[in-house]
Amino acid sequence: MTRAGRKSRPILIGEFPYYRADPENWPGALVAMCDLGIDVVSMYIPWRLHEVGETANELGFDFTGRTHPQRDVVRFMGLAHDLGMKTLPKPGPYIHAEVQYGGLPDRVMDGFEAYTTATGRHLTSHGRPLPSFRPDTRFVMEARHWLTAVSTQVLQIVPSESLYAVQIGNEGACGEVALGSDRQDIWPANRNGDENITVQAWRWISEALTGDFRRMVNIPLVSLADESNILSSWIDAQEAFRAAGFYQARTEWVGNPAAATDSLISIIIGSMFGASEVAESNWGFTWSDEAYKEDGPAIFASMLSLMLGASSLSYYPAVVTEHWHPAITEDEPGLRLEGLDPTRRRPPYCPGAPIHEDGSHGATYRSATRLARFVHGYGHYFHRTRLTPSGDIVFDPSLASVCRCDPSGSLARAARVIAQRRHPDYGTLVGPIFEPNASPGLTEPAKPAPQVCPSPGQAPHDGIRQPLTIERVDESGSIRIVG
Repeated sequence: MTRAGRKSRPILIGEFPYYRADPENWPGALVAMCDLGIDVVSMYIPWRLHEVGETANELGFDFTGRTHPQRDVVRFMGLAHDLGMKTLPKPGPYIHAEVQYGGLPDRVMDGFEAYTTATGRHLTSHGRPLPSFRPDTRFVMEARHWLTAVSTQVLQIVPSESLYAVQIGNEGACGEVALGSDRQDIWPANRNGDENITVQAWRWISEALTGDFRRMVNIPLVSLADESNILSSWIDAQEAFRAAGFYQARTEWVGNPAAATDSLISIIIGSMFGASEVAESNWGFTWSDEAYKEDGPAIFASMLSLMLGASSLSYYPAVVTEHWHPAITEDEPGLRLEGLDPTRRRPPYCPGAPIHEDGSHGATYRSATRLARFVHGYGHYFHRTRLTPSGDIVFDPSLASVCRCDPSGSLARAARVIAQRRHPDYGTLVGPIFEPNASPGLTEPAKPAPQVCPSPGQAPHDGIRQPLTIERVDESGSIRIVG
């Protein structure tokens, strides 16, 4: 995408949590983002920050800084627009974003119908049950009031051409898409086989956000390191998500693909079955992995996604921030109840980000600039080409014994899920090179695999010996990316 909006190359999205930065630093940091080559500034808008008033009769909203300059999100989005960047606001109502109660006000965490799973458990934030997003709940009435205020006091005030999209919900409605099917909110309507529960939530959130702008949903990739049923339920849900008609993007919070096989496989599978636009990918979030203080992991993940067909790349975040508004600060007892270390959740936020709050260069600025220059200079080639496999994705023979000896491992679990599915473009993805019911402890080599069905137009081949080659093909020939 050029600054004028043409999709001539993958776009660059940079997250800037304005509510964690001194408003005096907003202009300098945004200029640095623009100079780096970022096209879209994304930002969560925390409900609990912008709701003001001491009693129910006094409740209102501040989006212009009349009660505190850090609440002036209208000014923040205007500054980005003046620099030629578009904005991607994300008002939730639930945002997570390492904010207390995922951005929800304290008052909606008490006395509201709770998010309840099939096993009777609750989805919690800081040790307290989240409210149910079922369309007929009292919480939804409150959330509609919040979203209407965002629409009339922010989205309809900023220049309409400055809005790249507006995200509805977060990683589903409240993070549930990254969980297994047994951890979904069990709504009565869903028991009757009605529409997917996440899609139902998207619909009421979308209806509450009035205005002529693109609605975007954020569908997270899922980690193979979690429960074994997550990948299967995630793939099964993609058809319902596509049918819902919302513009789709993905987040890639599945670990470090440069260091962990689970993470690498998650991104490859997610790229094949999920959205092509990357709304969030780690570029300096160190609370879960100190390696992101350095250049390597982020640039590796970005180039991997680009090779796999991503239509956008993400710097999450683009800016290291240190001046947090008290309303968003997480309480330490609540963090401990979630099994988190409070000492790792203190300022600065994401010290590995490429830009400091004052606009100076951060730890990964050099690699972030190199990525941006590459995308600006050569990214259009990725829109003129298509990703094609030269054969089915199969395991190397040396991995067969791993699958047999550890049938619960990530490779074996990924194979089981995908082996019975056919991708509309790629055909059969995994050759059956191991016995699905093999018992742990087997050490003998796997039996030779039967022939794997070739992709359309290809001659049959022995899948266990044929290496996979992924190419990008245009009219002048092939650009080989991975052999």
